[in-house]
Amino acid sequence: MRTSRVIQFLILIAVFLAGGAGAVEITNGDFEDGFTDWRYFAGNGAEANFTIVNDAYTGSSAASIEFTDVLQGDAGLDRFNAEIPVSTGDVLKVRFAAKKIGSANTRLKVSVVNKDANNSFFGVQDNFFFRPVEGSYTEYEAYAFITDPRTEFINLSFRIVDDWGLLYEGQYYIDSVSITKADLVYNGGFEEGDFGWRAYAAGGAEGIFGLTTDAYEGSNAFSFEITVGGGDHGLDRWDSRFPGSAGDLLEISSAVKKVSSDNTFLRLIIAEFDADGARCDFALYDLDVEEGVYKTNKIYHQITHPDTVKCNPIFRIFDETGQKSAGHYLVDAVDVQKPLMGFFNGGFEEDWTGWRHYAATGTTAEFSISSDAYEGDKAALMDITSVSAGSDHGLDRINSKLAVSPGDKIRLSFAAKNVSGDDTLLMLAMHETDEEQNFISYARETAFFDPGSSYGEFDFYYTIQDPSAAYVNIGFTIYNGDGSVKSAGTYLIDAVKLYQGNGLNPVDLNYDLSVNADDMYVFTDDWLNADIAAEGEVVTVDDFEGYADQAALESKWQEFYWAGFNGSNTSSTVTLLTDPVDVYEGTSAMRWDYDADDTSGNDQDYTDIVLTLDETMDLTNGSAIKIYLNRHPGNSEENLLYIKLFEGAVDVSNIVDQIWLERSEGSTYAPTGWTEWNASLDNLHTGDKSALDAVSAILIGCWSPAADGTSGSGTIDIDGIRVKYEDTCGTVHRGDFNGDCVVDMLDFAGFAASWLE
Repeated sequence: MRTSRVIQFLILIAVFLAGGAGAVEITNGDFEDGFTDWRYFAGNGAEANFTIVNDAYTGSSAASIEFTDVLQGDAGLDRFNAEIPVSTGDVLKVRFAAKKIGSANTRLKVSVVNKDANNSFFGVQDNFFFRPVEGSYTEYEAYAFITDPRTEFINLSFRIVDDWGLLYEGQYYIDSVSITKADLVYNGGFEEGDFGWRAYAAGGAEGIFGLTTDAYEGSNAFSFEITVGGGDHGLDRWDSRFPGSAGDLLEISSAVKKVSSDNTFLRLIIAEFDADGARCDFALYDLDVEEGVYKTNKIYHQITHPDTVKCNPIFRIFDETGQKSAGHYLVDAVDVQKPLMGFFNGGFEEDWTGWRHYAATGTTAEFSISSDAYEGDKAALMDITSVSAGSDHGLDRINSKLAVSPGDKIRLSFAAKNVSGDDTLLMLAMHETDEEQNFISYARETAFFDPGSSYGEFDFYYTIQDPSAAYVNIGFTIYNGDGSVKSAGTYLIDAVKLYQGNGLNPVDLNYDLSVNADDMYVFTDDWLNADIAAEGEVVTVDDFEGYADQAALESKWQEFYWAGFNGSNTSSTVTLLTDPVDVYEGTSAMRWDYDADDTSGNDQDYTDIVLTLDETMDLTNGSAIKIYLNRHPGNSEENLLYIKLFEGAVDVSNIVDQIWLERSEGSTYAPTGWTEWNASLDNLHTGDKSALDAVSAILIGCWSPAADGTSGSGTIDIDGIRVKYEDTCGTVHRGDFNGDCVVDMLDFAGFAASWLE
């Protein structure tokens, strides 16, 4: 029943959302199932013992690894047979408990080894070294950052080494191994001491660093005091830089308290580094501070450098002249998030953060934050008091553009009202840029809206156009009543929201990543509103009017022999028809006599004819191949009648795709008499029409499996082979799934099918 399927669908979504929060699957980390999913090894001369012991940290079992002779070869305990899937950008927290058996001066080496999609090691791994104490368990943790885009899996391994990192004789018990996804900045609240942080003063600077219980939240904060200025200093994550890449938008929050009574301020520096560890970019952000009081700060940093793989947040003290200075601050509650869609502060609750307002070249204006909000407490007031020829003004995201990819589908919604009440329009513009944030001239689209005197909600849908697009800017401008020139006027704007569906579910018509009644509303809103701005072009492939005689026809239309079978004892012949009684339109047509019954023992029951085109055709924007067919009575009922399309030489290896007409649809035998076969290019057998950019030949044929026993012969007259290109729709309706410029029952069938997937 439909109801039960919908309920199952919703349950699956709920389970998916609940289960993906932070765990990384690692089975039998407590060794309660022995060495299941673990591999132990000693090879090429190395000798070692691996056993399960009942001296456990938790539960009843632990793993004992003992290296007895490792002067050569290799030995270890790892997850080689149960590697762990990860994603680029993951921060992995590895935890385990271990204790040393015996008094040898050794260390435990823990490695996180990166593997590609084929489970092959490509030279990237993180190594961590620990000194478990003798005789008692201690819990340890390490953090690994997945920054290489090739990484699909990791292997976790344990080895015993000396102070030089070389394999060495010794024994350890290991238990309670787990891996979880961690925050980008773990221990941002200093509840685990200064783990993950580095404080330094160098080059003549001096400082006093340590934990304090004067915390913004939790039990600890970090006291960062520079007693002698000059040189260099900082509080940073040098050894725990977090992963990031071009296009990421980072939301970085912190709580800071000024302790010293001076004219200093605290600055947060985001330094970006490439894969070789070289700094490739940085940005400076001044924090809001007050003596004796914790102030919360939230800044947004967009990574734009194409080589960036890691980022280091650095807190540093400066004086009023911008020089590094002595001073004393407390830092707490540091966190880094990546906001959904990379879009933030659309409701202006953080005032102008992320937004730019401007008035230039003869425009006078006032921009302010208003309490007259559509939702929340704040909105943007855009008051343009005067304009002149060539003047400009706007409210946009020039410094916080949205990171996008070619083909992304975006819905922008906002609330607005016309405060001045005059005859003006509010224009919304979307303008794409490349990776260097240079505007792409033609990749721009605008829309005009006419808000009333009270707030209304508005939607705008946009598809990223240019293949080099990396970002898009969003801007509002006031125009006169017919949208011809920029104008004075006053508007309130609020609740700017972005949704990005990327076509993952075609039924998600409003791109909000959920399928519900809102999508049905969008679908039905345009029901039966036909809007064809221009009919698609129809190009004739062959109307058979240009053949002087039979020989001329046979020089173009030839039997196609499949490699290795030479026709397999099947046959196809073509005949030029000029008797008007045999022709659908014009003065000529072609008769195709086929015999698809293979009697040679090869069991290849197909036969085909092929036309090599004088020039290649681009069918990427094609709608259908249309052919008039006259099936004669008594034709065999073949399993398939098909069209196959070639690119390059006419060879079986160069078939790009094909369109089928199956036996249940009439294939070679029904209906008899002249009908039109509308072979849709949106219904290709193996791919999509984006690959049909240089079609060199068109093949028509039929086939049945040998075991079917239905192959035989027949006659089909063919006329008017044409390609129909897509119609140009005056308005692109998101519910128009088949692209015929009208939302109707054909689209509803697609809607319903996708809804229940």
